[in-house]
Amino acid sequence: MKKIYAFLLLVLSLSACMDQDSMDLAEGQFPLGIWTDLRYEQDALVLNRSNELIKNTMGYVFKADGTMIVRDIAGWCGTPPIVTDDFSGTWRIKGNILKIERKYWGGTFVQEWEILGADNNQASIKLLNSESKS
Repeated sequence: MKKIYAFLLLVLSLSACMDQDSMDLAEGQFPLGIWTDLRYEQDALVLNRSNELIKNTMGYVFKADGTMIVRDIAGWCGTPPIVTDDFSGTWRIKGNILKIERKYWGGTFVQEWEILGADNNQASIKLLNSESKS
């Protein structure tokens, strides 16, 4: 019996030391949900929680299963009137770093964001790294 307890203690100790790729997020906690009304404030991108993505506006939908939808400009030209499209992607979080890989009209973006602050209604992020793959 002592060997079983020792083995369980060893397994628990080792699992506690393992690096976690993601953290458990409570419902409604950033990045989970729909985020729109994007604007820049100094070096940060500010996103506001929304109930829906509005046609021809940019935004993000982060799902609990690690997938996402990005509503972004549909083509290379950013001259008004802006037309948007939905692109699929994936996301994962480790500490305050959010890593996303998402499609866009020209290929795939791999980005790393630092979460500067977030509450139930607003999040502030800083783009640390962005790489485009065609």
